[in-house]
Amino acid sequence: MTKADFLNALAHRLGALSEIDIARSLDYYEEMIDDRMDDGMTEEEAVAAAGSPEDAAREILLNIPIPPPDPAPVKRKPDGRRIFLLILASPFLLVYFALVLCLLVVLWCIPIVFWALFVSAAAAAVGGIIAGVASIAEGNLMYAAFYLGVTLAGIGLAVLLLFASAAVTKAIARLTAIIARGAVSPLRRKGA
Repeated sequence: MTKADFLNALAHRLGALSEIDIARSLDYYEEMIDDRMDDGMTEEEAVAAAGSPEDAAREILLNIPIPPPDPAPVKRKPDGRRIFLLILASPFLLVYFALVLCLLVVLWCIPIVFWALFVSAAAAAVGGIIAGVASIAEGNLMYAAFYLGVTLAGIGLAVLLLFASAAVTKAIARLTAIIARGAVSPLRRKGA
């Protein structure tokens, strides 16, 4: 195995470490192999003396210190100024969220209208079928032809409105998520 093969295999096995730790480990083993080659060993002998990449990786991973866990976050006691400002701002916050809620209700009226139009077109198609069958039973072919046209128009409109309603609903759902994130973002503390 060449020195490059050894170092590549070692780097692959150390993938869980930081780039700095990987670079230090690779520098160490590269220097070790180079020193042995300077002492008269061939490249293959120097790499063999360093051991297998698996053993080297195991040795490195066992000797990497584990960082201490982060200290527990410090809990702040509420101070009087914050509580006073919260009480003072609460009516404005209520109005703010009421306006955001009204905006969302108005936005969601749009897909509701689309779905109502879809249901109306589908009902017109079903009504056209029923009226057409009744006209044929009475022998009124002129009315039956008219109801056939109403049925075809209702089916075509229902299909178009089905796709439009689904697209509008999806767009309003995305817009709702954006508005909700935007409405809450000014109230979040920095760094939270």
